[in-house]
Amino acid sequence: MIIFGMTSLKHVKEKGTFYCPQCSDHKDYKLREPRRWFHLYFIPVIPLDNLGRYVECKQCKGTFVEQVLQHDPVADHNRFIGEVERATRWVTLKMALADGAATDDELIEISLLLKSLINRDVSVQELKEQVAQVAGDQRSVEDYMHAVVGMLNGTGKAQVMRGLLAVALADGNFDREERAFAKRCGDALLLDPAHTRGLIAEAEDHARREQAA
Repeated sequence: MIIFGMTSLKHVKEKGTFYCPQCSDHKDYKLREPRRWFHLYFIPVIPLDNLGRYVECKQCKGTFVEQVLQHDPVADHNRFIGEVERATRWVTLKMALADGAATDDELIEISLLLKSLINRDVSVQELKEQVAQVAGDQRSVEDYMHAVVGMLNGTGKAQVMRGLLAVALADGNFDREERAFAKRCGDALLLDPAHTRGLIAEAEDHARREQAA
């Protein structure tokens, strides 16, 4: 008697680590490719149709479409933080240099702003080492902020602007060059012009109160 029929085999095409939506963490996975085979005496002999790949989490055994391997919210968040840090460093150091030189008080304000934005300590010495590089960078604030403006919500944009203004006021002066640069930053962040003017007035009023105290 000849025994024949069809069976499905789940070949492992790839192994690695991915962000499992079910575990909410990085876990090992197997990329499986089920395929139907014609078997003779229970031995697969002729490959038939491919049943579609899927990803299997080795921890929870959950299965997902292959596109899940392209999604990593942790990596996406880290990239976002990196872009925000680079842009904020550049634009605040440019603000500190707007009146000719970056003072220690201004660099301290930049350090505090970065701490509040990215929750990482950036030393004044580290910022000092970057001043010459930023001073020689000819890119406009509009070009530099274009990469991150879409990543920041309204609160984040206002936080960056307040930090910029704190840097500008750290040396006790807020001259014409600094005011013009602050306005350009507000425009680059796509803030409403009235909002930018309000933030500038708010910063100046705070500085006056500090001087009078």
